[in-house]
Amino acid sequence: DWHHGLGGTHVFVNDAASALLGHAAVVSRVICHGTTALRVGYVEAVAVRSDLQGRGLGRVVMDHVESLVHAAYQLAVRKTAN
Repeated sequence: DWHHGLGGTHVFVNDAASALLGHAAVVSRVICHGTTALRVGYVEAVAVRSDLQGRGLGRVVMDHVESLVHAAYQLAVRKTAN
């Protein structure tokens, strides 16, 4: 939901007129496994404007998200759609 996408680092794809075309957020979380705590970049609120889906904008957003995660986190996590 919208609340989970707040905070963190946001990636936006805009057109020349600054209209929002796509978005994703990387929110910092900690996941514990046994005695190990992992710093995780949790990918939230991934979206592309419906009339522009299938044109590669989601891939552009996720390429930037991947760069952010590799630079700052031990692991990336994303909830898949039900």
